[in-house]
Amino acid sequence: VAVLIFFGAAYGPWVGLLAGFIGNTLGDALSGWGFYWNWSLGNGLMGMVAGLAMAAIKDFKAQADIIKAVGFGLAGIVVGMLFASLTEMFTGGIDLNTALVGYFTPAVIGNAVVTIILVPILMIAFAAVASRRGR
Repeated sequence: VAVLIFFGAAYGPWVGLLAGFIGNTLGDALSGWGFYWNWSLGNGLMGMVAGLAMAAIKDFKAQADIIKAVGFGLAGIVVGMLFASLTEMFTGGIDLNTALVGYFTPAVIGNAVVTIILVPILMIAFAAVASRRGR
């Protein structure tokens, strides 16, 4: 999730959308889960919303820009996981309580922890590599 949010923040909403959708589809296929379009699209939305931060980020080492990326990432997590969890009511036949408490809440908490910890590390590492290459 942190890599998805980082790619969205670094390269924009289209890259985030495609990375989330394709990445989730491949991950589910490789792990034997099959294709769940709503969760793949939810992960794509997560990356797309995080990608909206690209316009606001100028320096990947600046604390304010790191906070922007994490903030957009957290918003993306909420949007993407809410979409996937609520559509599970129609595709999986679950009720609203199960969608929100059993699916949405654990997904948001887990993804938020990973995002808060790893996105700043990825941004600082990216800035170091980019500066060595003269970008």
